[in-house]
Amino acid sequence: MKENAGDTNWVPAVSVGAIYKETSYAVSGDVKDHGYDYYAVATKLVTQLPRPVLFSAGVRSTDARSTGVYGFGTKRDLIGFGNVDVILPGNVALGFEYQQGAQVAGWKNKDYYDVHAAWLANKNLTLVAAYVNTGDSNSSSKVGLGDGFVLSAHYAF
Repeated sequence: MKENAGDTNWVPAVSVGAIYKETSYAVSGDVKDHGYDYYAVATKLVTQLPRPVLFSAGVRSTDARSTGVYGFGTKRDLIGFGNVDVILPGNVALGFEYQQGAQVAGWKNKDYYDVHAAWLANKNLTLVAAYVNTGDSNSSSKVGLGDGFVLSAHYAF
């Protein structure tokens, strides 16, 4: 559904979809090497503030162990996620993202967050620099992939 549908200024854009994931990590027992995530997300750009702010929130059904790096379980969990970005001059966005850690088949994923800066070069290309914290990779209670800086490029067709 498109943002502001029905000639309103309060309706968020709503998307639903699926993400296929696969890992080459050695798996055994009831752990699979592939899985699907299913999601629904609402996104709204608020322009009535001093700077435009983009809000996103959603839910995702997943069977992934640490985003799928350690394989995929036989049970699913429904998790929440959210994002807020302030849009600055020069097509720069500064933001924060949070995702709840899934509990799948005895595996407890750590909640994760990131702080990021993005440059929206044009309608297709976005460059992002972020500090990400996904929890302790050596934890025996809630597993993550560690923390650190990430650079990424996203091109949409």
